[in-house]
Amino acid sequence: MRASHILIKVEPQADGSQKAAARKKIEEIQHRVQKGEDFAALAKEFSQGPSSAKGGDLGYFGQGQMVKPFEEAAFAIMPGDVSDIVQTKFGYHLIKVIDKKSQTTIAFKDIKDRLGRYLKQQKVQKEVSLCIQKLKEKAKVERFLTEGP
Repeated sequence: MRASHILIKVEPQADGSQKAAARKKIEEIQHRVQKGEDFAALAKEFSQGPSSAKGGDLGYFGQGQMVKPFEEAAFAIMPGDVSDIVQTKFGYHLIKVIDKKSQTTIAFKDIKDRLGRYLKQQKVQKEVSLCIQKLKEKAKVERFLTEGP
C-alpha cells in the first residue's frame, strides 16, 4: 500500500491542554481536507513528520511496518479516501491512501542474481569495517598542534 499522512505531534506524556491543542489543529486540517483542499499541500504546510517535504508521502509499505492504529486505519480505507483522525504514540494523523497492491512473492530464480549481489555487498562492507577497525587499533597517532585559547 502507498499512503500519505499529515502528523501533528503530541508526546505521550503531554498534558491535557497540549493534547487538546494538537487535536484542535488536526481537526482544522481535517475540515480543510473535507472542503477539497489539496492533501499534499496541507501536508507540506502543516505536517510535523519527516515526510512533510514530500507532501506526506510515505511510499509503499506492507502490513507490520507501521504502528498498529495507523496500519489498521490505512488498510481499512480505499485509494483516494482520507481516514478519520488516528491517534498513535507519535500524535494525531490524517491518512490518505494513494494506492493498494496485493502483496506478491517473487520466485527465487527471478531474484537470485540481485540477492547474490546484495549478500556480496553486505559481506564486503563487513570486511571493510573490520579492516578499518584493525588498522585503527595498530595506528599510532601523534598530534603536533597545540590547542588554542
